[in-house]
Amino acid sequence: MKPIDVIKDRRKLAILFVGLAVGLFIVWQYQGSNRKTEPENNVSRKSQRKEIQDLYEKQKFDDVIPKLQSQLKSEPQNQQLRSLLASSFWRTGKIDESFREYKKILKLDPSNGETLYLLSILAGQLKKPKQELDYTKKATTAKPESAQFKVKLARLYSQNSKHEEAIEIWKKLINEFDDTQVDKDELYFELAKVFIEVGDESQAREAIQAGLEKDPNSKNLLALQDSL
Repeated sequence: MKPIDVIKDRRKLAILFVGLAVGLFIVWQYQGSNRKTEPENNVSRKSQRKEIQDLYEKQKFDDVIPKLQSQLKSEPQNQQLRSLLASSFWRTGKIDESFREYKKILKLDPSNGETLYLLSILAGQLKKPKQELDYTKKATTAKPESAQFKVKLARLYSQNSKHEEAIEIWKKLINEFDDTQVDKDELYFELAKVFIEVGDESQAREAIQAGLEKDPNSKNLLALQDSL
């Protein structure tokens, strides 16, 4: 069965991905404009920044990648530049390269929840299940207020037959987030599925009933109910 999207805003991942790169670029540009440098070096840097910005905004990633790589040779600790490089690699399908660059970014800011979550997604695309689970757990710890991170963690626990952990996360999502953030009926649906997987039909029925109280017309819950 295709995973249900329990997050209200289904564009969150795209916003997170693009917003992280563009937001960091703005910070980099702002910081650069406030550095006191020799006039000729300042002009050169501004020109380079504008060229990179233009290429990135026009989605000319194959052109911007070598320029970012060249710039990083002189600024290897520049998190903003490396974020743009990592996202450019991702946008061109170079998942291994993107994964490598985001790991470098993580070293500069080990508790950044968004970077950890992006690494979990890339690890999944690279078929690295242990790393995907590890990065997701760390992302959830770094940003416990994120429902999106917790949903991914609960699903990974289920996939790895860690049913008790999955049940705990689904219950936390139900209790900690309100109806404007998540679809509670779908959370109950996911919880009921885990109970069915472990053979606890009684608790599965309770979860289904609680979900139907949220949405009596939920097709997923009604179908699950009929299957018992």
